[in-house]
Amino acid sequence: MDFFDRFSQSLSHHDASTDLYNNKKEIYTNNLFQNNYIFETTKCCGYDEWVTVYKDDKVTTLYKNIEKAFQYLSCFKEQDKIQIIARALDGELLVIPKVWIENNDEEIGEYQQKEPTIREFLNNPTNHKFFKPVYPIPAKVVYKIWLDDGICHHDHSKINTPCGIHP
Repeated sequence: MDFFDRFSQSLSHHDASTDLYNNKKEIYTNNLFQNNYIFETTKCCGYDEWVTVYKDDKVTTLYKNIEKAFQYLSCFKEQDKIQIIARALDGELLVIPKVWIENNDEEIGEYQQKEPTIREFLNNPTNHKFFKPVYPIPAKVVYKIWLDDGICHHDHSKINTPCGIHP
């Protein structure tokens, strides 16, 4: 076998490897959208990125994934002050709870729900108006949320477009 035969075999192996890679990437991407919710998470300064969370993970996992994506290190207290906020088209805000406590005390009539999964939280009829897809069909569903880390870089008295969570 001469050099050109070996080179030709190498190219065909390369094409097969590239095809295999592209096939696996397509499967991964399809599974990502099928098994996860994707949130376009925007800070007041306008910086945003997509953060994923498995559909059957608890709501607090969304906080954890955002803390990782935006690099809020656990050794600092920054993560204590972050809030995740959804905004309805009418401007109403929903702070997504960070702490869920199961407490059922019938004597004082107090009941707090156990922490739901992301799927249960999004499918709750009272939350529907806060979670609308950002991009039109045929794009995959991505929901818009806001990350309030206690720092707003906008001077709302001087700009026409507020950051989305601060009046």
